[in-house]
Amino acid sequence: MTALPVEIIFAILEHVYYRGNSGRPVLILSREPDHTTLSACSLISSTWLAPSRTLLYNHITEYAAPRLMKALKRCRRERWNDLMKYVRILDLSLVYQYDMGSSNSYQPATDRPDITQYEFELFMKYCSNLYELRIGASGIISLQPILTKLRTSTHPLYPTCLRALHISQCSVQSPILYELLGFFPTVKFLTVGVEIAVHPPTNAATKFQLYELSMYRTLPYEISLWLLSNSRDSLRIVELRDLPSVRVSKLLQEYGSQLHSFRTMKYNIHTAMILRSCTNLRELIFLGLPSVPTLSVQELPPTLEHFSLVHRHSEPNVGITDVLMLVRTLPNLKLLDSDEKLKYDSQYELLEEICIKKGIDIKISEYGNWPNDEPVEASTFPRRLTTFNFRSMNQFPT
Repeated sequence: MTALPVEIIFAILEHVYYRGNSGRPVLILSREPDHTTLSACSLISSTWLAPSRTLLYNHITEYAAPRLMKALKRCRRERWNDLMKYVRILDLSLVYQYDMGSSNSYQPATDRPDITQYEFELFMKYCSNLYELRIGASGIISLQPILTKLRTSTHPLYPTCLRALHISQCSVQSPILYELLGFFPTVKFLTVGVEIAVHPPTNAATKFQLYELSMYRTLPYEISLWLLSNSRDSLRIVELRDLPSVRVSKLLQEYGSQLHSFRTMKYNIHTAMILRSCTNLRELIFLGLPSVPTLSVQELPPTLEHFSLVHRHSEPNVGITDVLMLVRTLPNLKLLDSDEKLKYDSQYELLEEICIKKGIDIKISEYGNWPNDEPVEASTFPRRLTTFNFRSMNQFPT
C-alpha cells in the first residue's frame, strides 16, 4: 500500500476531528474530539500513527481523563512524557480527597469523571505543553499546597505557557480561581462559568493580562475589577451570558473602546450602555433580537464586520426591521450569521437583496449556534471552531 504524504493524513484527521452533535439541535457546538475515529485512524499503519496520536491526545476530555490516568499508572514514567507532551486541552473534575497512593485513598465511582488532587498534580507535572485548562471542583477545594509544591521544584514541573483557563464548577467560596490565576500569570483567555463570592486577594497585584473574558454569571464588581485590573490595553473580547449589574456595566464601559467582539445572551439598558461604548467593534453576537430596549442600530460602530443572531430566541413579536437597518447602514459589514427562522420573516427577501447588492454574505444554519471556538487571538472575525486554531495553540516560546 502506497503511503500518503503526512500533510494529506493531517488534512484527513482534521476533517474528522470533532465529535459533532449527532444531528441534535444544540445551541453550543461541542469542541470535544472524536476519540473513536482518531483511535481507529492510528491503527491504519505506522505512517498514520504519529499524526493520529498528535490529535488523539490533543484534547483530554472530562470523562477521558480518569481512564487515561488509570492507564498511565501502569506505564513507565518515560511513557508518560511521550504521550502527555501532545496534550493541549485538559478537562478535569476534581474531588476533595487527596490520593497519596495508599490503600485507603479515594477511588472515583465508575460512572463519574472524578480526578483526585494528587492526580491533578501528576497531570500538571507531565502536561508541559498544556495550553488550556478546563476545571471543575466539588466542594470548597484549595489547590495552594499542590501549586506551592510545583512552584518550588528544582525544575519547572508544570505548564509554563498556559493561555486559557475555564472554571466550570466550584463552590461560591472556593479560592481556586485566584489560586490558578496567581500560579499561571500567562493566562489570556478566562471563562468563569459559576458564581463566586469569595473576595479576591489583596496582598498581590495581578500579573495576567486578559485578551478575552467570558462570564456565565455576573460576578460581583470587586471581583470583576480585580480580574480586569491589568488588562487595560489587552482586552478584546467580552462575553456575557447574564445581565450585568450597574457597577459591572460601568466598569466594562471603560474598556469598550478597545473591544473587537461583544457577545451577549441577555439585553437590558446596562448591556446597551456597554454596547454604546464599543466604538471599534468588529463582531456583535446576540441570542435573540432585543425588544426592550430595542437595538439602536444608528449607534453601532461603522467598524462592525460580523453580526450573528440566533433568531429563534427572539421574542415572537420581534421582526427583522433592525437587521434590515443594520445591513443598510453599516459600511464594513461582511457577514450575517443566523438560523432558519430569519428566512421565515416576510422581509427576508428584501434583506437578501440588500446583502447581495452590498456584498454581504448570509450564512443560515438550521438552528443557529452560540460561539464555542478555541481560545486564540483573532486576526479576523468570526474566529470559528476549527482545527486551524491548533496552529496557534502549538506555538511555544523557545
